[in-house]
Amino acid sequence: MAFLSYVASADDANEISFEQNELLDIADIQGCWRRAKKADGTEGIVPWYFFFRDYYPYKAKALCDYAASADSSNKLSFKTYEIFDVAEIEMERWQAKKSDGTTGIVPSIHFQII
Repeated sequence: MAFLSYVASADDANEISFEQNELLDIADIQGCWRRAKKADGTEGIVPWYFFFRDYYPYKAKALCDYAASADSSNKLSFKTYEIFDVAEIEMERWQAKKSDGTTGIVPSIHFQII
């Protein structure tokens, strides 16, 4: 079950979008991606860290202030020097957790792994 919604990148036709709490069948592992099949039969790849809750092996420090757009419920705003736990560091958008336990997506370009 996905613990956050995900909108597939327009740059990769293999990615599929899904909603929070949506059940997907995970078929195999491809690096930080998983091949998945939705209930409607749609198949594609999904980022693994949307399916494994509370696995944040990295720490990162925000390099600047960032205000997430109001139309995105899963993006996080942050302040310079704020520390986050991060699930995966191989992509442009990271699944992150704030010190208060709030989770969401942050743009990796604004962070430094510590």
